[in-house]
Amino acid sequence: MLDDNPDALDPRADLERLFPHKCPNCGSSNISNEADDEGLIDCFECGIWFDPLHPDNAPQFPGLHSRVSQRGPQAESLDDEITDYLAYAMEKGVPPRVAITFSRTTPESVEQGDFSESGWIDQEGVDMTPEESDLEDGLNLADVTVRYLHAEGCYEASASHFHPGVWYSTEWSTTDYRTGEQEERNYHLVGFTEEQEREVFEKFKQR
Repeated sequence: MLDDNPDALDPRADLERLFPHKCPNCGSSNISNEADDEGLIDCFECGIWFDPLHPDNAPQFPGLHSRVSQRGPQAESLDDEITDYLAYAMEKGVPPRVAITFSRTTPESVEQGDFSESGWIDQEGVDMTPEESDLEDGLNLADVTVRYLHAEGCYEASASHFHPGVWYSTEWSTTDYRTGEQEERNYHLVGFTEEQEREVFEKFKQR
């Protein structure tokens, strides 16, 4: 219908103008020419998928936004995605934040020794930078982070002894009594130095 009316506003023109010609992660121009059903573009060099219409992924704003998906050969599981995301955050020096994932089980999946579903709740993460009032109260980054983790219901760390990459989990809670589905949420420290992670771990254990 738009083709029949040359004076009509064609949104495809803006779409073509906005499409980046480079991958926001590696800068390669070797990317797919059109988006998939989810609106994501594939980079054939580094293997990521990204949302070309998000402003943070446009050429004038280079950077890896949360609408970048680690689908493909580089990441075969959520654990791989988390590892890639943490490595990227350390390389790029993003502000310290807490990203959130979930795991769910059903009675059937428990019998098979697996989750029924797992994925991201918030990959971009919640900024943990202390506010001015926190600093006035003598709270630092670790204090603010531990306060947030406990407020979210985290009750245990993923390891009894510290190592970089330790995450924090809630208890399992039933989300569907009809199916017996249960959910656990996991909180991952992103953009923290090893020393900052260690301080969070020690203060979390103290509380």
